[in-house]
Amino acid sequence: MADTNAQIYAEYRPRYPQNLIEELRLRTVGDHGDLLIDWGCGTGELTLPLSRYFEGVRAVDVGADRIAVAEESARKAGIENIEWHIGKAEDLEIAPESCDLITCASAFHWMDRELLSERAFRGLRGGGSLAVAGGGGDDIWSGGKDWHEVARACLVKYLDSASPGGKPASETSNPNPAKKRWHADYLTSAGFEVEHLQFPTEFSWPVDRVAGYMYSITGGIPWTLGDRRADFEREFSEALTRLSPSGVVHETIDFFLLIASKPSEV
Repeated sequence: MADTNAQIYAEYRPRYPQNLIEELRLRTVGDHGDLLIDWGCGTGELTLPLSRYFEGVRAVDVGADRIAVAEESARKAGIENIEWHIGKAEDLEIAPESCDLITCASAFHWMDRELLSERAFRGLRGGGSLAVAGGGGDDIWSGGKDWHEVARACLVKYLDSASPGGKPASETSNPNPAKKRWHADYLTSAGFEVEHLQFPTEFSWPVDRVAGYMYSITGGIPWTLGDRRADFEREFSEALTRLSPSGVVHETIDFFLLIASKPSEV
């Protein structure tokens, strides 16, 4: 199994469904745009499939390892129109009315959403859009699927504490609701018109790949397990086989897409 977080993410993280990518493209630039900016590009989950519709792309992520994986994927695919930047989205300057589409996949909640919503509104041309995508699987510490229960039972046995960060699960999975604001709140405050779309998608994994999928959506676990990782993965696969004798785990994942459109005339 892959050893770095970026490699695990690239190999096991569920990909955004093709109908989400197509809907995003058709509702924004259609067949052609001049400039795409991708905030928190990760290993290129949106950057790479959208790049073919743009003259140029600027993609930024704080993880040098994720950028390296994305660059290698682009090289193998013969994609040459992407500028890769290591750093924070907040530090990437955007000239006024210079881009057609800004995307952010599963990372907007980590960013200064107020600042970036306002920057996007200034940086987009009239009629341009900021698209925020998300989904990819439930946190196993709070998820209610049968395989989540199997995972929690195995993890509690192998981990020194009840969560990968070394804190009780109650401290890591239940942030203060009073401090929460929806993405759309920031976007509408900046002047955008926001549309929210859902894309439920069915996935199936052989039981020996579920651990990798779980690592990709939870993070930290492989290194917390240390030299117990191989034993954990073997016991986890055995427990999943008892749960699903077919050797396959099925799950419906809810992806979402927010398209925040800048009016053509402002």
